[in-house]
Amino acid sequence: MTNTLQAHVPGHKSNPRVGILSEYDALPEIGHACGHNLIGTSGVGAFLVLAAIADELDGSVALYGTPGEEGGGGKVTMLEADTFDGLDTVMMTHPIHADSMVDTPFLASTGLTLKFHGKPSHAAAAPEHGINAVDALVNTYVAVNGMRQRMPSDVNICGIIRHGGTAGNVIPDYAEMFYVVRADTWHKTQDAVDKILQIAEGSSAAIGATVESEMMKSQYAKFQFYTEDKQNDALKDVFRSNLDSLGIKVTPWNKNMGVGSTDFANVSLEIPGMHLMLKLDGTDSPPHTREFAEAAGSENGRKWLREAILAMAYSTIDVLNGDQTLQRIQKDFVAAAD
Repeated sequence: MTNTLQAHVPGHKSNPRVGILSEYDALPEIGHACGHNLIGTSGVGAFLVLAAIADELDGSVALYGTPGEEGGGGKVTMLEADTFDGLDTVMMTHPIHADSMVDTPFLASTGLTLKFHGKPSHAAAAPEHGINAVDALVNTYVAVNGMRQRMPSDVNICGIIRHGGTAGNVIPDYAEMFYVVRADTWHKTQDAVDKILQIAEGSSAAIGATVESEMMKSQYAKFQFYTEDKQNDALKDVFRSNLDSLGIKVTPWNKNMGVGSTDFANVSLEIPGMHLMLKLDGTDSPPHTREFAEAAGSENGRKWLREAILAMAYSTIDVLNGDQTLQRIQKDFVAAAD
């Protein structure tokens, strides 16, 4: 990505190297309802703190601006361009309405667009000459809902209708919908997508319509879009210790806390990583709500920013200057692949 921001500060040793990600994005109509105003600036803040003490670091720090997390897969594109090559570990911090967590898992996720094609006609004078694309879409939507009871509990399917005709007295010849499919592994998302495609093709054929599909994917086959993550126990310990020193309570993740997807998961498969979920005070509403956006822009957001900056700066110091810390992180990363 030509517009990706990047900065580098060498310590008194060139290696090892820690990457800090300043993720930036926003949501349609509700803006920073995922707290990217905080995520991006916290990365910059941690980098500036570390730059001020660079001569004391036994390694270097790199800052990356990473755009397009909300479905754009910016980090996937950066991986494909070898942007993160040479990093020994990578980190970022995300605000959350619940307790702070260092072990939040992330689901694999993909997007599927279905485009239904029929034949237009006058809805009253000659309906028999038309083929209603919306009927094919609705039949698909209903059948996919019925399929849910036959899917594993860790598969999540959510769909919206993007286009459903232009006039009430014209049989619509085009309709479009979009599904987001998530699961705890990439292979399960693909299995669910295959089942949705079978339903869409059958629903279309039943009324004489046709359907096209487009699956969200990375530019190159090397990286899927988005994957499940790989966690690192040694890096969790580093962050737990520093959050404790800051007086921040850490709660172990459990399934009642919910789970989402991120392109950081792709990065964590290639480089030992920490995606810290840090509690944002002042809201009980989850991300992707207007209430969360308000909290992210409040005084509570500024308090969160200070905590996130220090957590990442302290943890980077421990990774670079800690006795055998990086070796333990690398050992855990290799073990997690077995």
